Amino acid sequence: MFGPEPWSDVAGRPWSHWDLWFAAVAVSDHEGSFDDLEARFVAQRRSHVGRQGAESKLSHLADLRSRLEAAGFSAADLATPEVLADRADDSHGNVGQLRRDAWHTYLGIDWQATGLAAEDYWADVCDLAVFEDCALDYQAETLPWRGVPAGHAELIEGLLQQLAWLAVGGRRFSRYVEAAARLGSDHWMPIEAMAESALRSGRRELAVEVFRAADRPGFHQRHLRQRCLALTGADIDDEGHDPRPTLRVVESPGGHP
Repeated sequence: MFGPEPWSDVAGRPWSHWDLWFAAVAVSDHEGSFDDLEARFVAQRRSHVGRQGAESKLSHLADLRSRLEAAGFSAADLATPEVLADRADDSHGNVGQLRRDAWHTYLGIDWQATGLAAEDYWADVCDLAVFEDCALDYQAETLPWRGVPAGHAELIEGLLQQLAWLAVGGRRFSRYVEAAARLGSDHWMPIEAMAESALRSGRRELAVEVFRAADRPGFHQRHLRQRCLALTGADIDDEGHDPRPTLRVVESPGGHP
C-alpha cells in the first residue's frame, strides 16, 4: 500500500499515491464529489472510530483540493477510467492473495504486547471487517472474532454499531448492506437509520436490501420486518432468501486469545 510516495506527473505536476487514492474514492463512491468524501471523514471524526486517522485524511483532502483547483482539475482528471482499470487488474488473483495474507498476519499479531489501546485495535479490525470489498474474510468469516479477550466483546459490538452510523453520516450507500449484514437484527436503530437514509435519497431497493441483509434470527427481527413493510412496502417475512449466518463476538475461556 503506497501513500505519500510519487505516483505520476499529470500535466507537468507531481501527484502522490494518496492523491490518486482520494480521487479514486471520490469518483467510485461519491460520483466525483469531494464534498461527500469530506462529509464521510467528518462523520468518522465525530464517531470517535479512527478519529486521529480522520483528522489526517481531512488535512490531506484540503491540500489536495487546493492543488487540484490550482491545476484546474477534478477528481476524475486523476482517477480516469484507464487508471482505475489498470490498478484494479488482478487477473491472476495475486493481489487478492497478498491482501488476505497480510490480513491474517495482522490478526495474528500480539497487539496487546505492543501497548496499543484496545479501542484503536478493534476499531481498525471492525472497519476492515465491515467495509473491506476484497473478500478478506472469504471462508474465514469468524477469524477476527476468535479468542476475543474477556471484556472486549461489548466494546466490539459498540464499534460495529458506530460503523453503521458512520456509513449513514457519510452517505456511504455502497457500505449499507455490508454493515447491516454484520449487525443482524439485534440492533434495530442503525438498520432502520440506513434504510431511511436510502429512502431519502430515492434508493428504495437499497433500503429493502438493508432490511434483507439484517433479517436473521435476533431480538428485533420481527420489528425490522414490520418496519420494512411500513417503509418500503416490501414483505420480507416469507421471501425464502438465504441470509448470511449471524456472526457473534465470543470471548475466549479465561479471557485468553
